[in-house]
Amino acid sequence: DLKHHNIGLVKVLGVIRGSEKPSIYVPANEPSTGQWFYVDVPAMVQHLGLPESTIYVEEINEDVNPSKPYPIPKELNSLISHSVMPRDHLNYVFT
Repeated sequence: DLKHHNIGLVKVLGVIRGSEKPSIYVPANEPSTGQWFYVDVPAMVQHLGLPESTIYVEEINEDVNPSKPYPIPKELNSLISHSVMPRDHLNYVFT
């Protein structure tokens, strides 16, 4: 359950993202069990009962702390790369 807390002004450093298009190998999301395998903003908004105008912001973490591995933080440089870099496609040919 999400609870509303009036905590005042909060600064978030991030990038506004849209939904992801899963490949055929990605399983379907299972909102009822809390398993999300890809970002589907409209489905997440509906499941959580949030306003339709809700946006998805992916937080940028410039201070990655190895002692806190989860959730996996995104570094600023990762925002300019593809989820699968073209040079990696050859690796998948052999797997």
